[in-house]
Amino acid sequence: MQVRNKYREIAAFLYEGIRAGKYAEGRFPSENMLARRFGVTRPTVRLALKELRSKGYIVGRQGRGTFVTRAALALQNDIGLLVPGVAYSEFFSPVVRELSRLCTLDRSGLCFYSSFDVNGALRAEQVIQQARNLVERHARGVIFQPCESVPDAVRLNRDVLKKFQEAGIPVVLLDSDVVPPPERSGYDVVGVNNFDAGRRIALHLLAAGAQRIRFAMMPHACYSIRNREAGVACALAAHGRRLGDAFAGDPTDVASVQTFLRRQRPDALVCCCDTFAAHLMNALGALGKRVPDDLLLAGFDDVQHATIMRPQLTTIRQPCAEIAAVAFRALLDRIADPGLPPREILLSSELVVRPSTRKQHAGGRGRIGRLKPPA
Repeated sequence: MQVRNKYREIAAFLYEGIRAGKYAEGRFPSENMLARRFGVTRPTVRLALKELRSKGYIVGRQGRGTFVTRAALALQNDIGLLVPGVAYSEFFSPVVRELSRLCTLDRSGLCFYSSFDVNGALRAEQVIQQARNLVERHARGVIFQPCESVPDAVRLNRDVLKKFQEAGIPVVLLDSDVVPPPERSGYDVVGVNNFDAGRRIALHLLAAGAQRIRFAMMPHACYSIRNREAGVACALAAHGRRLGDAFAGDPTDVASVQTFLRRQRPDALVCCCDTFAAHLMNALGALGKRVPDDLLLAGFDDVQHATIMRPQLTTIRQPCAEIAAVAFRALLDRIADPGLPPREILLSSELVVRPSTRKQHAGGRGRIGRLKPPA
């Protein structure tokens, strides 16, 4: 009876070691080492190993020893979060907080990586190394926000995902797919309906009297931002207007902004995010342009910049905590059943109207007024 309890105690202890990642290299200690460690005979150790083997946690290889199986390595509880560029986006802070809370409830660890150098630039080699780190930690699954705003983003995303695929690690994409719409990759994607958000903000600007609406973004914008731009274009086309060329450049470059204004003569700008809008408002001020008197301005994300700007910024608020919760659940579903068909889960966002778009009609926050007929 004592031997039976002892080998079960040893088996339970070793099992917890597997889950904690103590055998991340895959090689398991020898019978002699385990016998010395636990102060028992080798037959007792063999009983413990037999129990682990019967559950598929370890496997013996003749002449090489005992190894932890891939299925057992998957029991390790780290959830990976790889978000290249998070330092630029206040949007991701509540996402990280909510994922951390959910991992704690799930008794999982959250292994979080972002990727910027001291100058604020995205370094491809750092992103690849962080993907390797998650593979080496045998992460149960990874939530990955695809790289954006860099020339080689498509290749970089492909290389990152290839490493996870080769290691058999499930992945859920956050905010954006890695292929241009309307195509779909083979990965789950969780984010907001960017097309609908762009459409709604354009309808709001039309209702506020804008005639020449243009989009503004960084070069090499990701697919989620392109979807916002497409939503704006769709709303304008439905009212007999054309979106025109976008500003795709540095919003702090006053000369470039001036050239764009001279060529396009916009009376409203929809920015890819609030931080971009804040920089652009400064450039407009340097050019003697007043918001909203000379030009209406709107952003996306509803970060702190939106409320400290003067005038305060009309924007789209994303449900950050809900995005994190849905992505976490989607990843757990994918871990439990890798054969599930890929899903695209798009959540609703909220239009938050503030003085930067000079809303004239009465109504509550986020409401869209009656549209004027197209000119």
